Amino acid sequence: MFRIISMILALTLLSFPIYAESWYRLVLYDEISIEVPKNSDHKVIDLKNEAYLSTVDGCSFMIGIVKGAFDNRGNYLSWSEEERVNNTLSLFEGILQGKLTRGNQQLISKKAFQTGKYIGMDIVYRTKASSDPDSRKRFVTFIAIENTLYMFECWYMDGKDHTKEKEKFFGSMRTKYRH
Repeated sequence: MFRIISMILALTLLSFPIYAESWYRLVLYDEISIEVPKNSDHKVIDLKNEAYLSTVDGCSFMIGIVKGAFDNRGNYLSWSEEERVNNTLSLFEGILQGKLTRGNQQLISKKAFQTGKYIGMDIVYRTKASSDPDSRKRFVTFIAIENTLYMFECWYMDGKDHTKEKEKFFGSMRTKYRH
């Protein structure tokens, strides 16, 4: 009995660090932090846009950052609260429609939320061509903080269930206003 307990304990201790060390906490402009796979590739696209990309066992994770997201919509600092919410949700809807019209995508769910200083939207969609409704799912969270848009995405790429990885990614998200 002691050997079995020792073996289980040893396997648990040996396997945990491998999983724990394969992710790290990424802090984005002191506004948001999230755990991402260590193999994340950081790309600076231009002065206002950057991305983090990684794939782990058929599951892709993406973070997009757009600084000045509302620059072409007037002076966002002078917006009333209602204008801020409406303009932000309008931006989210435009991006969502762009995602759905590219390829053969089907919206599963979307839900807007607001907490403190930020407005967000959670979205789930999938590839229509897939015969399995749970495969090829895409999970997206948009968060707008002042004039910056953060987009967090998790895509099931291989038709397998990656709930554990998805929940680790989205569940680790922290902001100054949401812990």
